[in-house]
Amino acid sequence: MTFKSLASSSSGNAYIITDADTDGVTNILLECGLRFKELEIKLEHKLSDITACLITHEHVDHSKSHRELTERGIPVYSSAGTAEALENTLIRTVEEKAIFSVGSIKVLPFGVFHDAAQPFGFLLRGGDGETLLFATDTRSIPCTVDGLNIAAVECNHDRRMLECDNAEPWIKRAANTHMSIETLCEYLDKLDRSRLRQIYLLHMSDRHADEGAYVKLIYNRYHIKTTVCAK
Repeated sequence: MTFKSLASSSSGNAYIITDADTDGVTNILLECGLRFKELEIKLEHKLSDITACLITHEHVDHSKSHRELTERGIPVYSSAGTAEALENTLIRTVEEKAIFSVGSIKVLPFGVFHDAAQPFGFLLRGGDGETLLFATDTRSIPCTVDGLNIAAVECNHDRRMLECDNAEPWIKRAANTHMSIETLCEYLDKLDRSRLRQIYLLHMSDRHADEGAYVKLIYNRYHIKTTVCAK
């Protein structure tokens, strides 16, 4: 199973997971928070290769193209709360902790902590047995996974940087709804990392994060390949 970032910031988020087995290739689009034409360009105009799209929550930087995708017959999955907030009856709703299949990939949705109607994270297991954790726009991650192979997780800010910049009203919101590097490390400390081969850092703040320092910190602490997803 592979993970690729198309966009990762407050301006728009979209990622691709690819899994291949004897029956073919499954491509899941995680988030569709770009203008549809921009998304088509990022996908090299191969929209027909997308098996389905998963949306974590209704905020526009994660869901902008949901209507165009559903109108073109691409299955889009989210929580019932997200679908209702988006007012899109074509979205296929799924339940927390209820596993469903998209091609060769098994998907387990789980609840996260964000100021949205019913936000989800996703645990995905490919036909090759590899497991990927996807959690963005959340204050923390509520579940741990044994034998995880890939973690694509929010690393939005540094607590100290936020504390030094409290003039803006949205600073408090960021602290309460987005995951810090400190919280991420606390999570990784508790995680079974024996099979974890790759960490992707998502949704990093322009003002309150230090990409180079975070990659160095995580690699030196855990000796796991770490990549900041392109904005």
